[in-house]
Amino acid sequence: MPPRRGVRVDGDVARWNEDCTMRRCIVLIVCLLLLSIPLQAELTLPGDGFSGGWVRSGEPMHFVGLNLFDHIDGGAELFHEFGFKELIVQEYVKGEEEIDLEVYQMDGPAPALGLYLMKCGRETPTEGLSVRHSANKYQFTIVKNASYIQVNSFSGDTTLIPVMVALSKQVLESIPEGEPVTLFELLPSENLIDGSARLIRGQYGLQPIFTLGSGDILKLGGKIFGVVGGYSLNEENAYTQIIIPYPSKEEAAAAFVNLAENLDSYLTMQAKNDAGFIFKDHKERFGIVKIDKDLLTIKVNLPEKPVL
Repeated sequence: MPPRRGVRVDGDVARWNEDCTMRRCIVLIVCLLLLSIPLQAELTLPGDGFSGGWVRSGEPMHFVGLNLFDHIDGGAELFHEFGFKELIVQEYVKGEEEIDLEVYQMDGPAPALGLYLMKCGRETPTEGLSVRHSANKYQFTIVKNASYIQVNSFSGDTTLIPVMVALSKQVLESIPEGEPVTLFELLPSENLIDGSARLIRGQYGLQPIFTLGSGDILKLGGKIFGVVGGYSLNEENAYTQIIIPYPSKEEAAAAFVNLAENLDSYLTMQAKNDAGFIFKDHKERFGIVKIDKDLLTIKVNLPEKPVL
């Protein structure tokens, strides 16, 4: 009997299964190829002659995911916490001089800015660059959109600064402008110390600011941002304020409870209620934690005991 329309015989079924298997393989290969394309494919690296006599030394190096630990000897955890995606490194030489360009692609403008603020120290801009940056004769640190950039001069020769500027300007041309980071609007402006604002996204960013407890004590998880600022009380005293907007009041409450129950051993609880608590540190300074719906506010290094 001839086959009815729309009904496959055994041979047709076998061929159909083979076709489906082949199509699945093709789709898988295409997906793998797409994943293998550098995330910064749109980035244009300066070529030979970007400045008189300077040429590339070797091919650019790419580091993705945990491979970053192969490039950074300590400190890669902070990059991952802020949302590291990819690093591209290109070396440039002229005679015996060498300059390295490192472009870190983060998962957004806020992660890139947060990393920059942790790395730049006191900002010291140089002439010729219009984006946010800090520069000295050994290193430029730059942030634009989702990119955190370092330009490294190993000799520290001040005559190389114009070359570092030229290199920076050329790579910046291929990076589009990003959305402004608005997190700092959470910080009260009164008595805020210039240059003190920081972002945190987990334990590694929090550690140099203040030790509240071990691990990810604030339950940020590399996903939730906190904003940090230093505030002047008088000529002799200043304190630090941390404000964290959680995605929900439930997550804020969980972080509040976790902090209260796992406060660092050198911090002693002084008072507590449902809306907050006060602690004292080993320097006889005070801290206060308050929760208001989805917002957690922390002040540390207070010279006098606050009112809860």
